Amino acid sequence: TGREPRVRPDAVVYELELTLDMPKVLTVQSLMNALAHPLGMLAAGSLSDDAREGALAAIAILDAAIDRLASDPGDRSAREAAQRGSALAARLLEAGSTGAHHRLAHALGGLFDLDHGGLHSVLLPHTAHELRAAQPELVKELEARVARPDFAARLYDFLVRAEAPTSLRALGATWEKLDALLVEKGVAPRRL
Repeated sequence: TGREPRVRPDAVVYELELTLDMPKVLTVQSLMNALAHPLGMLAAGSLSDDAREGALAAIAILDAAIDRLASDPGDRSAREAAQRGSALAARLLEAGSTGAHHRLAHALGGLFDLDHGGLHSVLLPHTAHELRAAQPELVKELEARVARPDFAARLYDFLVRAEAPTSLRALGATWEKLDALLVEKGVAPRRL
């Protein structure tokens, strides 16, 4: 999770045809993983004004693409939008820090050896729910950008529609090890 210019790619190839056979679950989980980056940076308050606008734009693009692909994974224009939104989200990674959501995702992934995209997608609705209490103005801004109320419920709905796991237990986590991680290491608030 560090930053090192030596690992920055020289080129990125976006080939829509390579994504068309991706299963719906993998598609939605991967895009929610991409969405977690700008959301986490907005929550952390670590972005400049320009980068903040980019994060909001990435979220709006990804939200619309996920919504369409959760119903029709063969939608080519939604897949093109997904690539644009993911690219924008990826470019933002150098603009700020990703915050508590990512610390928790990386800690859980290491503790339980969980799929990274699946883990982010399961955590994301809960992170958005917690964000409503901590930063209600940010959530209002997000909901205005995606033109839908209850952003957290919308994220959860994406998982249900894609028939993706919706809980840490479904991914293979156990409460005992999770609680120990939260309490002993202080990675994230227990309520999350």
